[in-house]
Amino acid sequence: MLRIPKTSRTIKTGSLLKSVAYIVIAGLALMLAIRHHTALSRSYHNATTHQAETYTELYLDNNTKLPTRVTIGKSYTYRVRVANHESGNRTYTLLATVTTAAGTVSSTTKTVSIAQGKAQDVPFTLSLAQLDQTAEITVTLQGTDQYVTFRSQS
Repeated sequence: MLRIPKTSRTIKTGSLLKSVAYIVIAGLALMLAIRHHTALSRSYHNATTHQAETYTELYLDNNTKLPTRVTIGKSYTYRVRVANHESGNRTYTLLATVTTAAGTVSSTTKTVSIAQGKAQDVPFTLSLAQLDQTAEITVTLQGTDQYVTFRSQS
C-alpha cells in the first residue's frame, strides 16, 4: 500500500498581505500604463492628423467702389464681404455705423446666414446730410474683433 505523506502548510498572515499588496500595486501600474498609452496615442493622432484651420473673414471686396466722395442727400450702396471658413454653416450679425464730428449719425444691423466654405456680399447704404461733412464708416462683425472702416466726405 502506498502512503502519501500529509503535508502541513500554513499561510502566514504577513505573506498573504504582502502578496495582496504586490497584486494591487501591479494592477495600479498596469492601469497607469494603459492610461498613459491612450493619452500618448491621442496626442500623436492630433499632432499627425491635418486639422483644417477655421475662421471667418470680413473685408471690403472692392475698395475702388467705396463712396468716399458723396453728394448731400443722395444714397450710396457699399458692400462688405463675409467669408465662412468655419466648420459648418454660420449666422453672422454685422453692425454698420456712420460717425461724424457730431457723433454717430446712423447705425444699421444686418444678419446673414452663410454656408460653410461660401462668401456673401452684404450691402449697406450711406447718406450724408451736410455739406463738407466727413464721416467714418465702420462695419463690425459682432461677437469678434473684426471690423472694416473707410472715410467718406460730402
